[in-house]
Amino acid sequence: MTDLYLFTGDKKYLDFCYYIVDSYNVKDGPALIKTLNATDGRVDKTANAKAYEMMSNLVGLIKLYKITGDTSVYNPVLKSWKHIAANRLYITGTTCSFEHFKDDHVLPAGVNDHMGEGCVTTTWIQMNYQLLLLSGKMQYLDELERGAYNHLMGAENPQTGCVSYYTPLEGQKPFGCNITCCMSSVPRGIAMIPHEYDPIQGSGDAHVHVAME
Repeated sequence: MTDLYLFTGDKKYLDFCYYIVDSYNVKDGPALIKTLNATDGRVDKTANAKAYEMMSNLVGLIKLYKITGDTSVYNPVLKSWKHIAANRLYITGTTCSFEHFKDDHVLPAGVNDHMGEGCVTTTWIQMNYQLLLLSGKMQYLDELERGAYNHLMGAENPQTGCVSYYTPLEGQKPFGCNITCCMSSVPRGIAMIPHEYDPIQGSGDAHVHVAME
């Protein structure tokens, strides 16, 4: 919706963005922004703690902030980023087990732990990319590169190009070539890997443009 608004200038797309944001707070809704603000970004206590779905929403909120400057949709994202970076990342730059955020520093890494879902790795990279474009801060580039060059690339079989839905740090990687959501996200994420960095001077911090989209 944010992209459609940027491409067309049609306000109905921007209105729909806020319709989605407002729907967070309907009965039995995820209360995404409200909970992240109340818990200082604890993603494990927000909605059902489903990592891919939550971070996809956070990417959308970043893009909405880029259009509107509305800090009410942006500040919760920053809180969640700090919490994930401090408590929920594996050494390879991915997160989640069984597709959900677990308790602080609970990072099981075996084949049976279903850790490092491909959709999650790619969306964490997307989240850092969007934050990098906004701020130019190297902390986001560091996480982008850590996830892309370690866990994302590690999810692809260099001989066949097949990928793993979950990519464990211990045991054998379950590579496959069938098409599923996450097995499509791994090559999608690899296709986003930066090819060049061009410094763009903005007001305040220097901004970095990464050729990823």
